[in-house]
Amino acid sequence: MDPLEELMLRAYPNPTRTGCPGFQMLRSMAAKTVSRSDPAWEHLWKCSPCFGEFVKLRDARMARERLKQIMIWGSLAAILLIALTLGAHRFIPSRYSGGPGTQRPNRYQAAVFNFEGAADERVLRGTETPPPERLSPKDQRLPARIVDLTVYLAGGSDDGEYQLQFLDGHNTVLASAEARAQIDKGRTHYTAVVDLSKFAPGEYAVRSRKWPNGSWHRSMVIVE
Repeated sequence: MDPLEELMLRAYPNPTRTGCPGFQMLRSMAAKTVSRSDPAWEHLWKCSPCFGEFVKLRDARMARERLKQIMIWGSLAAILLIALTLGAHRFIPSRYSGGPGTQRPNRYQAAVFNFEGAADERVLRGTETPPPERLSPKDQRLPARIVDLTVYLAGGSDDGEYQLQFLDGHNTVLASAEARAQIDKGRTHYTAVVDLSKFAPGEYAVRSRKWPNGSWHRSMVIVE
């Protein structure tokens, strides 16, 4: 409150409230819905009690308006943040593949892995490792880097959502991806970006299944 308003609160006492327009009129004046030509304004400047009520009502209105502005700007900021986030996702490559025709980031090395003829791994417990004779003997190799991996599934596999996992000798999952498979000329395949850059050179198990409860097909790969 400025010094003039402080002076107005004390300069014109009106203990009997003579000629006061009443609370409803003061609230309308604070809301700026009363014409400046209304006689109530003339009374306001010469009645400290009315002026005090008017100031409280005016300040309350201004506080509501500020809160409303903060909410509007907050909503606009949230919308802008969502738009920026969605826009950023368009330029950040996903680790999972999309459907047919999906554009893949060209900075990843293209590679192929084949489950055709791989063993059907029917694991009763999640940590059980199938016997070696049930694994595919194919000698397949992949580079120790981020690869744009095209995976060919066992013959007769359906299209749909699939899981892919790379495991070490203790059956611990080291890398995984999810992708949507499609059938092209009788072969079912999908493409997924997989990070093998931290893999030590050596042999690893690779398995894939249809999500969520299809049978795992398992093979081996040499990462080098």
